[in-house]
Order: sequence, then C-alpha cells, then structure tokens
Amino acid sequence: MANTLPAALWMILHILLDEDLAARLETEISVAFRDPSSTPTLSILSSLPLLNSVYCETLRLHIAGPVGRTSSNPGFRLGGRWQIDAGVPMMSSNWLGGLSQTFWNTGYMLPSGTPEYPVETFWAERFLKYPDAVLSGPIRKPEWSMYETRGRSSQNTVEDDRSAKLVTEGLNGYRFPFGGGAFKCPGEALASCTVLTSVAILITSLRIELVAPGEAAKGYTQATEREAEVGARVLERCYDWTVQKWRRDVI
Repeated sequence: MANTLPAALWMILHILLDEDLAARLETEISVAFRDPSSTPTLSILSSLPLLNSVYCETLRLHIAGPVGRTSSNPGFRLGGRWQIDAGVPMMSSNWLGGLSQTFWNTGYMLPSGTPEYPVETFWAERFLKYPDAVLSGPIRKPEWSMYETRGRSSQNTVEDDRSAKLVTEGLNGYRFPFGGGAFKCPGEALASCTVLTSVAILITSLRIELVAPGEAAKGYTQATEREAEVGARVLERCYDWTVQKWRRDVI
C-alpha cells in the first residue's frame, strides 16, 4: 500500500493536465454513481476501460519498486543467458521493463523520427485496444513499418472508449507493479480499489483546475531523478502544483 497515495496523486495530475481526458473520464465514471451524492460501485469502476488504462499507465510510468527472488535450482539460467547459483538473491524493478522501447507500443512515428508517445511519457490509452484501430494496444507490433506515417493518431471519443478493451495480458516480464507469482503483493486489489475510488470521487464531486498547468507539468516532465540500486528510481527534486477547486452542484 506504500505506493497507493503517490499513484493516486500522479494519476490525478495527469488527468488535470489533459482537459479532453478529464472530460472523457468524467462521462465514463458517471455510470458508476447511482446519484451524484452516492459512492461509486467498485465493480463498475473496475470495468471502465479508459479509467483503468490511465491507472495501468500511471503504474507503468511511475512505480519503480524492486522485486526480489531467490532460485532453489542450482542450474537456473536467467533469461537463458546468466547462470544463477541456488540461494543467490535476484532483484529487478518494474520500471526497467516498463520503459522498454522495443516492447511497448509508442504510437506512430512522426516525420521528425520520434514516436508519438515515447515510453518516458504518459499515454492514457496505451493499454486500450480499439476495435477499428489495428495498431492500438500496449504491445508493439513486430512489423515496425506499420507505424510509419506523416500524421498523428486520430483523437478518440467517449463513444470510442465505450467499445475499447483493456489489455493487461501478455505483459509478463514488462509489467509487475505488484510483483508476481506466489509472493505477489496481497494488497493489489485493495490498492487498486483505493486509487480508482479516490480518483472517481474527486472527479465527480469537485471541479479542479491547475492554477499554473505549465509549472505543474514540470513535476512530471522535469522532475530530477537518479537511478538507485536494482533499477529503482529516487526523486531528487520535486515540484509543487497548486489547484483551485469548487464543489459541483448536486441535483
């Protein structure tokens, strides 16, 4: 649960930085509330494609906790290359796989030769598969030529989001914010419900605006980080972001 509050705050910041995303999420989340003054239905929140894609993308980009394992097999070869003796601890980080440029879908290639959505940036729809979008979904297709274009991806709408499917399968080794296997974090479901519910209530109950969006964005684009042991990241400089809020009218 240690990453629950940071994940919720990062998620809220990314939503506030994108007015279109905030509007689409507000519409999508509304179905989880029986009325504006009620609490959301968790089963509905966990089924909303765009909301859960934003959550998954937040964890991919910002959660870098290490995961440890110890082999009991004296002949174990890590990745088929490195032999690890029995009893030797192994450590890895979700962040390393989460920033793989050859695995994750980064959108079309722009004329400048850079991808639309590099792995170091936030893309709300990265984990969504849209029925009519061949190149959508989190995993990069092997045919790189498919991503060559002179333009950008079309803007998805609320109607598109309703038909989208959240994709979290096939990501083993590249996405494990809660660890995996027999020692996977038992609090994953609780953490997910806490973050999704907190974000849903804030978006529904309050109208929140960033006082200085450009300055707030620096907390994401210019935050100074250093790489710690086993691929973990440590923020060395943080940026404050100020908001103004109003309570929405309850009808």
